[in-house]
Amino acid sequence: MIFDPTFIPKSGKKTHGLDKFYNVSHSKVEKGLEASLLGLADLNENTCYALNVTQTPANLSEEESRIDFYVGLIQKYAPPLVPIVKSLVVDGGFGKKKFVNGVAQTGLEVIGKLRHDSRLRYLFNGVQKRGRGRPKQYDGKIDYNDLSRMKKIYLKEEKLWFYSLVVNHVQFERNIRVVILKKEKQTGKNSYVILYSTKLDLNPIKIYQLYKARFQIEFVIRDAKQHTGFTDFQMRD
Repeated sequence: MIFDPTFIPKSGKKTHGLDKFYNVSHSKVEKGLEASLLGLADLNENTCYALNVTQTPANLSEEESRIDFYVGLIQKYAPPLVPIVKSLVVDGGFGKKKFVNGVAQTGLEVIGKLRHDSRLRYLFNGVQKRGRGRPKQYDGKIDYNDLSRMKKIYLKEEKLWFYSLVVNHVQFERNIRVVILKKEKQTGKNSYVILYSTKLDLNPIKIYQLYKARFQIEFVIRDAKQHTGFTDFQMRD
C-alpha cells in the first residue's frame, strides 16, 4: 500500500479547502489544494491502483495537525486490507514518530526514507556487566562514513551496495531495520540514501524493491491531472 498527498494549483479565493500546502514540483509551500491518495501497488505488474482520494482539509486546528489527518485516513481505509497487505510505503516527509506509531496501530509496517542526518544508534549485543544499573542498550552513534559494522550486500543489476542492520532510531524511540544505499558518483564520492522498515526481519532487498514501487503512484497522479482534468475543475463547495 502507498500513501502520497499531491498539490493542486488553484487560482481564486473562494474554493473550498484552499490553504497553503507543500508543492513538490516547486519544492516550496504554495497556496492551493491538496488531495491525499491511498494506492495499492502490484509488484508483479509494476503498477499502482488508486484505492481512495480525499481532499486534505484547510485550517486544521492545533488539536488536529495534518499528520493526524493523514493517519486518520489510513486508519479508516487500511484495516480491511491488512490481512493481505503488510506494508505502507511513504516518502521521506512522513519520517515522524506520530505518523509511524499511528500507522502501526492498523497492523501495517511502515517503509520509508530517512533524512541524511537521522540520529541512529547501534544496538548493544555484547556481554552485560554484572552489578546494579540498567543493562546497556546501545553501542554508539552510526557514522555514515563508516558502515563496516553492517551487513554488506551488492545488487549487481543496479550497481548498488546495500548496508543493512537493525538499529535504534532516536526520534522514533523504537528499533527499525535500515537499508543504506551507496552509489559512487563520477566524481569518486559516494552518495547515500537511508531507507527503513519497522518490520525488523524484512529482507533488505525487499525493502528497496517496495520503496522503489512507491513511485508508481506518481503515474496515477499524473494521469489524473493530465488526462481527466483533475486540476482544471472549479468548485465552490
